[in-house]
Formats: sequence, C-alpha cells, structure tokens
Amino acid sequence: MRVHPSPQSPGGVRLACLLTAGLTLIQTFPGAPAEASGSPRGAFSPLPEAVVPRLERGAVALDFEPQVLDALIAEVMASHEARAHLKQIDLRHEPDPNMPLVSVAHGPMVQVLTNLIGNAVSYAPAGAVVTVGTRVDAARGARFAAVRVHNSQPAIPPEDLPHLFERFFRGRTGLESGEAGIGLGLAICKEIVERHHGWIDVESDPAKGTAFSVWLPLDNETPR
Repeated sequence: MRVHPSPQSPGGVRLACLLTAGLTLIQTFPGAPAEASGSPRGAFSPLPEAVVPRLERGAVALDFEPQVLDALIAEVMASHEARAHLKQIDLRHEPDPNMPLVSVAHGPMVQVLTNLIGNAVSYAPAGAVVTVGTRVDAARGARFAAVRVHNSQPAIPPEDLPHLFERFFRGRTGLESGEAGIGLGLAICKEIVERHHGWIDVESDPAKGTAFSVWLPLDNETPR
C-alpha cells in the first residue's frame, strides 16, 4: 500500500522550525543524540505546546546549490553505522553512478535524510536490512531524483499509513518500539521536500517491509 501525503494546509507545519528551533526539533527525532544535560535520548524541551508556534511562523528562504545526492546520503549513513551494528542491522547504500547533480538546500535535506534513515534504524529489529538507494525516474511528466529508504521489517499498520505525515502523530510501530519521539519528524520532512518542489510517499507491506521515497525535480528551474 502506497500513501501520498495531502498538500500542507495553511495552518500546518512551517519550515521556519528548521531555522529557529532546529536543535530542539532534531532532538525529538527517534535516534537523535541526547542533550548535553544528560537527558535521555529523544528527550525534548520545550514542551510541544511551546514548539507549535515556532512551526507556524512562516517559511524562510532556502539556499539551493547543486549537490551530489549520494554523498549527502553517505554522510548521514556514516552517523548511523555504529547504532545499526549494535542492533545487528545490515545498513546498505545503493548509489546510482549516473545520478546528476541535484539542486537542494544542504542543511534541510540532510535533516530529511537523517530523519528517514534514523527512523529506519530505530524501528528495525535485529536481523533486518535497511537499504538506502537512489535512482533517476520519470514521474508526473518530468524527471526526478528519487531517494528510497527501505527497511525489510517491520511493516506499518494500514490504519496508520494515512496519518504518518500529520503533526504529532505516532503510530503503533513507533509506540511499540520504545523509541522516544513526539511525531514531528515526518511532518517536517514533508514540508522540506515540498519546498524543493518535490514530494515524499510511503509504501508498506508485511511481506516486503516499509519504504519512504523522496522525489526531487531534475528538469525544473532551481526552486525558490
């Protein structure tokens, strides 16, 4: 089953959170490092009620530059290799040698990749395989660079799939995993990718696992 998130509503998550509260929000992502104060991994401050206004202050311009997408992925994957090894998870990178440069905002795109790869490692059980691959594909009448983050298990319950990109939603997989989080990571990822004139979708099947795909345009002008 594949799910495409609906367009962001006017009162929804805003990208300003990345620039005004980036550290706070990164620490809410499952798999994020603990705060210097020694709080448990995934602990957050301030409380969600104080974070919400920061999410709604309005978009901030992004600096787009041509990037080697697989180099960004390798950078992020390196930061998760130790945890994947400890959990006995096989973390794989399948780069596309023919991938052209992709115009992205470096910091925000690294945050998207960090969230998706971090989630895959966090939620996968011992013995699972997490594969991050890239490809060039045609979609919606244009060429796109696609990044696919796939974990062989677990599958996401069908009833949770339509809500994954909603603010503060945590599905059964997240709650049962014991990983900390408040359900903002995927909503932020969606906002960042849409600011790149792309989109993010998810497909999950008990027999095939779960895959999040990020689609970034290649044929269009640099996003504004």
